[in-house]
Amino acid sequence: DAMQRRPWVDWIHTARDLGALIRGYTKWDDQPSSVPATLEALTRAHNIAMTHPLGPTYVCLDPAMQEKLSDPLDDIPLQRFQPPTADDPPTELVTRAADALSKAKRPVIMVGRVTNDPGNWEKRVALAERLGARVITDLKTGACFPTTRPLHTYPPGLCVTADAGQSIAEADVILSLDWIDLGGSLKQACGGKWPSATVIQCSLDQYTHNGWSMDYQALPPAEMSVLAMPDRLVSMLLDQIKTKSQSTWPAKPASAKPASASDSGPLSIDTLARVTTARLAPYKPSYIRLPLGWSGDCCRFEHPLAYSGCDVGGVIGSGTGMAVVAAMALRGSGRLPVAVLG
Repeated sequence: DAMQRRPWVDWIHTARDLGALIRGYTKWDDQPSSVPATLEALTRAHNIAMTHPLGPTYVCLDPAMQEKLSDPLDDIPLQRFQPPTADDPPTELVTRAADALSKAKRPVIMVGRVTNDPGNWEKRVALAERLGARVITDLKTGACFPTTRPLHTYPPGLCVTADAGQSIAEADVILSLDWIDLGGSLKQACGGKWPSATVIQCSLDQYTHNGWSMDYQALPPAEMSVLAMPDRLVSMLLDQIKTKSQSTWPAKPASAKPASASDSGPLSIDTLARVTTARLAPYKPSYIRLPLGWSGDCCRFEHPLAYSGCDVGGVIGSGTGMAVVAAMALRGSGRLPVAVLG
C-alpha cells in the first residue's frame, strides 16, 4: 500500500507487477492480498509446480500483511489437493512404436528428463537390453541410466559427442525420452541435416512452451510424438516387446586407459575428476553438480541418485544454493552429497 511505504527503501523495492519480471520462466504466479488468499495461492502454486512437466511457480506476499499476522493459521488438508497425473500414451501409438523398435537393426535410446525412481531405472535398462540399443545420456540431466553398462556406449557430456553423434547418424530408429534440445542434438550429430532414422519422441515439455522464452530449443522431427511421462511409455513398451533383439550394433569399443594422475605441476580438471571419483567411490557419492570440462569418462553413475544434473550455462553463484537444497533432499538416502564447484 502506497500509504504504508517508508521513504525511499519501500518504494525502490515495490513494483506494479513483480511476477512480470520472471513470468516467461514460471508456470504460474500470484500476488494475494489477504491471508486466506495467500494460503490458497501457496497451495495452488505447489500443486501446479508439482504437475508434470515440473517447473517453478512464484507467489509475492505483501510485507504489511505478514507483519500484522497474529492469530494461528488453520491447517490446510494438503492430501485433498493433489497434483493431477499425466495420462497414459495411446495404446495404438505404443503399438506402432513397439513394432518399429522391435524391428530396428540399429536402435538408439536418448535418455533425458526422467524420474529417479529405482524401479523405472531398472525398466529403462531392461528395455535397452531387450532392444540391444545403444544408449546416450548427457550431463544436463541427472543420472538416468547406468554409465558402466556396455550399452551406454559413450561417456556423457554437456552436448552430444562426436562418437555418440555417429551412432545417431547411423541409427534406423531413435527413441527420445524427453531429451533436452532433441532437434539441435540431431542436427549436430548429422552435420546440420535431419537423421534418416524414424524418431519417436516422448515428452510433456510442449505444455510449458510460450512465445517469450526460447528455451524450448529447435523443433525436432518425430514420426511418433507422445505427450506422456517417458517412464510410463518405457513400461508399456516392455509389455509389448517380447521378441529377441534384431540389433546389429557391434560390441562397445574398449575404453582407453585413463592417464595416471601426476603428483607435480598444476592440478588439471582431468586429474581432479579422476582422483575425486576414485577416492569418493566407496562413500556412495551423489554429485550435485560438476564443473565445465569434467571428463565424462569419470562419470560412473550406477544409481539414479548418483548425479542430480546441471544448471548449464556456466551460471555464477548457483552452486551454494544447489548444494544446500540437494543436501536437504538427500537426507536419509544413505548417499554423500558432493558439489564440485568451478
